Amino acid sequence: MKAITAAHKEQLEKITNDLEEKGDAVKTASLNYNEQVHAYNDLVEQASSLRDEIVNDQETYFDERSERWQEGDKGEAHQEWSEEWTGADLEVVDEIEEFEVEHPQTLRDLPHKPNDFQ
Repeated sequence: MKAITAAHKEQLEKITNDLEEKGDAVKTASLNYNEQVHAYNDLVEQASSLRDEIVNDQETYFDERSERWQEGDKGEAHQEWSEEWTGADLEVVDEIEEFEVEHPQTLRDLPHKPNDFQ
């Protein structure tokens, strides 16, 4: 083969254009995803702050009780309850990297025939 055929060129152009179109859609989706993750993470941070406030109030309540109460069934139950709140997993969600549309340009840059060697 001295060069790619006209049929291959036609297929290549169609695939390249389709990749570009779909790539732009994926890029837009990645940007929208990150916007939604940011809004979600704002709420997670609010929940985390509220959890910390509740845990602090639980600790204050526990500390204000007598040693007898703290070591009794009610104190133990209170500590277990507080530990559940303290251990609640409220980690933020990771954003994704912005999608870069590179494949169409890679295909466009491929030579259609070998270089002429002398």
